[in-house]
Amino acid sequence: AHPPLDPPEAAGLPGPAAGGEDAVALLSTEPATPIRPRRMRLFRRQPTHSGLKEILSRAERLIYVETQFLRDRSVAKLLAAVGRRSPEAQLLLLLPHAPAGLMPEGVRDPITKHGQFLQRRNLRLLRRAFRRRFGLFTLFLEEGETGGERPVYVHAKTVVVDDRYAVIGSANLNGRSLRLDSEQSICWRHPTRVGAFRRALWRRHLGAVPAEEEGVRPVDYWIAHSRSPIALRGGGGARLLTTRRATEEAAGNPIIADDFA
Repeated sequence: AHPPLDPPEAAGLPGPAAGGEDAVALLSTEPATPIRPRRMRLFRRQPTHSGLKEILSRAERLIYVETQFLRDRSVAKLLAAVGRRSPEAQLLLLLPHAPAGLMPEGVRDPITKHGQFLQRRNLRLLRRAFRRRFGLFTLFLEEGETGGERPVYVHAKTVVVDDRYAVIGSANLNGRSLRLDSEQSICWRHPTRVGAFRRALWRRHLGAVPAEEEGVRPVDYWIAHSRSPIALRGGGGARLLTTRRATEEAAGNPIIADDFA
């Protein structure tokens, strides 16, 4: 069991709202010389990285992440700690099949290659921590009459924890977004609406969601439903990444498999 945590509001997170209303806090990353519009002062504000840390520290059952990059080591360690601490916790990741920055004919600059190395290292850590409770997925879109498919570039930045908290905004899970760039995200808490939001995302990607009474593990449900086309803007769907080769591709190495061997 993890040590007791301060109440959410003491940690800068949205606490329970009166009458079952939505509770919201603003998570932000600011450059060295921040610009702060007056309207932002209406929200409780929290640095993006520390806000995510507080939310992930409270996870017990399910963490669902859609992100363009998963390169920050501290976030990966927080997620891995949940996997080791909570034997029932599951982690589902939805990432691009390959990140932006791939140069023509597979030639990549050193910065892009380093980012790909960081992500691959994090994915290995998470797979070891969660084992069979870990799912890594991407999206593809059918090409219509040709019968082919092409990857959908995942550009979302969403984290859902235990259907209680959701973080939605502009921050990726990498060092730039969490510490350097100008980013804004909303941390949202509600006992039922956050779960409804998560199920709506899954319905879009998978075509259906399991009923509460089915008792199906989310990882198993995604695996079962990611192998067949679903309705996604005319056809396409989620794809499971399980093999070493596929894991390397999601980590950003679709062309040269042995870059960091």
